[in-house]
Amino acid sequence: MEEQSTLFRKESMERIQSPEQLNDYMHVTNPTVWVALAAVILLLVGMLVWGSMTYLNSYVSGTAQVRDGAMVVTFDDAQLAAGLEEGMTVTVGESASTIESIGTADDGSLFALAETTLADGSYAARVTYKQMQVLRLLFN
Repeated sequence: MEEQSTLFRKESMERIQSPEQLNDYMHVTNPTVWVALAAVILLLVGMLVWGSMTYLNSYVSGTAQVRDGAMVVTFDDAQLAAGLEEGMTVTVGESASTIESIGTADDGSLFALAETTLADGSYAARVTYKQMQVLRLLFN
């Protein structure tokens, strides 16, 4: 037994042999670890909430010509505009109008017709054709 006692420190042997210390609380971590863990959990929860409430919009931009309450929108990218449908919303600044019909011009470009209350003139317009939740990007 004396050979074993030389392998271990005297303090360690006393701890093992002392039965009143068996029920003592054992410190595995310190409070800074718990604070760091809580911060990471809060960050993850915040990111999940942000990702579930934030949307990314895909849109086609174009030029809107307004004359007598009628808007004709010609689109910059014909490939993206090919996915547009009647009933989608054209946004010009803060004003929004619904697409009533879509057609093809002589040069092959697409255009959309909508009614509006905007004054006559030329405006930058866009149509949102796809809206995706940020959180879904992670799982697709």
